[in-house]
Amino acid sequence: MDHLDNVLDTGQILISQEQLYTRIRELAEKITKTYLQVSRVDVIVILNGAKQFTDDLFAIINDPKFKLHYIKTKSYNGTVSNGDVEAENIAENLSDSDVLIIDDIYDSGRTLKHISETVNCHNPNSIKICALLEKQIEHNEQIYVDFKGFDVPDDFLIGYGLDYNGQFRELPFIAAFNPKNTEA
Repeated sequence: MDHLDNVLDTGQILISQEQLYTRIRELAEKITKTYLQVSRVDVIVILNGAKQFTDDLFAIINDPKFKLHYIKTKSYNGTVSNGDVEAENIAENLSDSDVLIIDDIYDSGRTLKHISETVNCHNPNSIKICALLEKQIEHNEQIYVDFKGFDVPDDFLIGYGLDYNGQFRELPFIAAFNPKNTEA
């Protein structure tokens, strides 16, 4: 845990566990109200980063009309988006369904655009986007986020589902991370 000690020593925690849970409760309430009159919502969860957020969100929502579907995507090499989005196929029949896409972070916008376009090919009634975080940068792809948790700076982030080379995903907070600070 030397890497974690370095993160904590530099004071880079951006969003605490308490702030996360407060905002997740608010998002759960907003999502519930939005889909009050809808009988079925297919939720497309982008793995691995959005799983913890989604699990906590739907522990609060707890409504069987929301059906969760998990898909794996890949667009990063280390700390940099490589510009290409690889995603599993969405095998579900989404026609006549309302769809909610959940991602951990809206940064370049490429992943959200790719998944939105793929979902749209299934002719759903509606598509809405939920992202826990939005980087305050000029996005490569402009996406409207219907449900947003937090605005964050243009730092590489870890914790609460976000990782660096498979590490730090389990942290209960979100922190800025500079891998150079971990080198001996």
